[in-house]
Order: sequence, then structure tokens, then C-alpha cells
Amino acid sequence: MKRFFLMHCAVGLLLLAGCAPNSNCLEIADLGDLSPVGEQLSIHFDQLDATQSIFQKGNYAFWEDADSKRTFVLGEGVLADGAKVIFRSECFVNAGEGGISLMEMSSEMERCLGRNCAACTFAPEGGCACQKVEDSTAGEGICEHGISKMK
Repeated sequence: MKRFFLMHCAVGLLLLAGCAPNSNCLEIADLGDLSPVGEQLSIHFDQLDATQSIFQKGNYAFWEDADSKRTFVLGEGVLADGAKVIFRSECFVNAGEGGISLMEMSSEMERCLGRNCAACTFAPEGGCACQKVEDSTAGEGICEHGISKMK
């Protein structure tokens, strides 16, 4: 418990001071538009084993889960075979100076990989769900769930 408290105090001090170089912290001017930090987010996600095979990473968005009160950065991409993938990483946001938000990224990432599914989503109770089957004659749409930690 003491270690948990000290770790959160250290993160809090980091956020009060601004983002340290080479950290998982990003300075965000507008949480509604993550495009200015898209390249930095891609670099973050590139450090995770589960995203090494994902191409065209992008379309990043900030999302707050109203039920769990957790916040995430969502992204999407495709595999070499054309399969669609969505992924997310929990983040912790604090207000910085001058209207700049400081966002600390988690070292863990979840992904949903669509198989005969045109639109995967993260299920509220955990895991993934297929929202739109790609080809109804090919059977059920499946979204495979996976979790990866930073290397």
C-alpha cells in the first residue's frame, strides 16, 4: 500500500512539473483533438509487442468510460492481411498550466482484432464485441481480445 501511494505521489509531482523527457507523458492542448500528438502516440504504441504487426496506426481519440471512470486513448489500424484492429491504453490526465493537459500513458495496451467483423468495440464488461459482421454468409463475426505490456 505504501509503495502504491508513493508511486502515485511521484506521478503527481511529475505531472505538476510538466512532462519529463523520454517519459510516457504527453502535453495535450485539446483532449478532443489528439492529431497534433498522433506521431508521439504512434511511438508509444510501437513500444508494445502486440502492435508490431499493426500498420496504418492512427485515428487516435480520447475516451472516458462513464461506468468505470477510467480514461483511455483509442487507436486503430490494420494487419498485413487487411484485418481491422482497434487498441487502447489507459491514461491519466491532469490539468497543467495554461490550459495544457498532461496525459501519462499506461504501459499496458488492449486490442481487439476483427475476424469477419467490420466493426469491433471494447465490451463494457471487458473483452471485445463485434458490432457489424462483414460477411453474413461466412458465419459469425469475432473480435479477438488481447493484452500486451510495453517491452
